[in-house]
Amino acid sequence: LPISKKVNVYTYPAGVLRSKLTGFKDPNGLCVDGAGNVYVTDLFGAKIVEYRHDTTKRLRTIKDPKYNPGACAIDPTTGNLAITNVSTSYSNPGNVLIYRGATGKPQRYTDPAIFYYSFCAYDARGNLFIDGMSQGNFQLAEMPAGSKSFTNITIDESIRFAGGLQWDGTNLAVGDYESGLIYQIQIDGKVGTTVGQTELKGSDFPIGFWIQGSSVIAANDDGASVMYWNYPQGGSNTQVISGLTYPWAVAVSP
Repeated sequence: LPISKKVNVYTYPAGVLRSKLTGFKDPNGLCVDGAGNVYVTDLFGAKIVEYRHDTTKRLRTIKDPKYNPGACAIDPTTGNLAITNVSTSYSNPGNVLIYRGATGKPQRYTDPAIFYYSFCAYDARGNLFIDGMSQGNFQLAEMPAGSKSFTNITIDESIRFAGGLQWDGTNLAVGDYESGLIYQIQIDGKVGTTVGQTELKGSDFPIGFWIQGSSVIAANDDGASVMYWNYPQGGSNTQVISGLTYPWAVAVSP
C-alpha cells in the first residue's frame, strides 16, 4: 500500500486545509497535550515529533530506536506521555513507553497477553488503557494510575481488529477497525461491559478516532478520507474531508 509521509492540518470544525507537516517515513499516531501541542508518532521513522499548536515548526524529536511507535496519549493528571510501540523493527513483540512529564528517559512496560500494541488512552484520573492483538485475538488492558503493570480486561464484545481508543468522559470508547463500530465500555476492574455503541455509517475501515464534544472524527483508512459523526448517536456522517492517502489517526488541538 502507498504510505502517506505527511500530516495534513485543517481548521476545526470547518475542515479547511491550513498546512502540512512533513519529514516523516510513516506518521501513524496523534495526540495533544494540555497546552495544545501536537505529538506525531512516526512508525517507520522510529521517532515521535512534537509541534506547538498551530505551527509547522518542530519543538523537539524524541528518538525511539529499534521500535515502531504507533500511537500516543497524554495523561491529563501528570502530563506523562505514553507511546505504544507496535512491534520492534525485527518483528518481535512491542511495548509501551511512558515519559514522565513527556521528557527524559522513558520507562518501558509490556503485557504478556499482547504481541502487537495498537492504541492507547488515558482517562480523567490517569488510568492508562491500551489495546492490541495477539495470535489474531483482540486484547485490552489497563495500567491503573500509580501502578507499574497492566491488568488484562475481558469485555463482552467480539472485536475483530484493534482500533482506536479514547476516554469519552464517562466510558472507554473502543473502536473495531473491521466493523465500523465504536463501543462504549464501562470498566470495572478486570471486566468491561458494553453500555452503548456508535455506528460509523459510510466509513470504510475506520481506525484512529477523536471525540470532540458531541462529535467523533475518524480516519477512514481504506476510504482515503476523514469523516465526522454525531457522538454517541452515530449513523450517517455529517462531514467529509476527502482526497487523503490512507489516513490512520486524527486529533483536535483546541
